[in-house]
Amino acid sequence: MKLKYKILPFYEFNEKDLIAKPIDNKDIEFIRLCRNSQKDILRQNQNISKSDQINYFKTQIWPQLLLDNPTIILFSLFRNNEIIGYGGLVNISWENRRAEVSYLVSKNIVQNKQ
Repeated sequence: MKLKYKILPFYEFNEKDLIAKPIDNKDIEFIRLCRNSQKDILRQNQNISKSDQINYFKTQIWPQLLLDNPTIILFSLFRNNEIIGYGGLVNISWENRRAEVSYLVSKNIVQNKQ
């Protein structure tokens, strides 16, 4: 089953070889490894365990898919059908029609400046 945000009329964004779609269970290990390898640029002091990552998505992220006004909308980011990172809108204020954009890409992409 494809995950989809209730508030959005589409499942994914496509732009040439770039795709953004809701984070699936198979993507969260990649995201965990990206976060753990780039703690120096994140508000994260400790490594995230596999179980903590699973729990975070089950309790904090995936329930947002069902909301009329989610506070966070995150997507896995793909280039040429390979996951390269994730990102989206966080701290969404529907009343003020504002949000912060947040994203993180693989350290390989950052180092290669691809």
